[in-house]
Amino acid sequence: MRVPGRIEVDSKCQKASQRLFWGLDDWPVLQWLPLLQRVLKAGKSVLVDVPMEELDGFMKQMPREGIFLCLGVQEGQELETLKRIERWG
Repeated sequence: MRVPGRIEVDSKCQKASQRLFWGLDDWPVLQWLPLLQRVLKAGKSVLVDVPMEELDGFMKQMPREGIFLCLGVQEGQELETLKRIERWG
């Protein structure tokens, strides 16, 4: 099930029970980029639920390392989406 605006923050070496998790009920996810960038600079990784219509903007503004994407990809669009993500750099 897709939860809009879900962001999960996790240390790369901490147990799952020690995760900081919160849900965000409002879009766009791009408004949270400054916060996500601060979390990444602190050495944490993030799992971000990104709407497909925001994916390109998200990838332009965020580094690839430390980001785990949760995407609601429509059936038949999987290969195209993977190609888009491969260009992320």
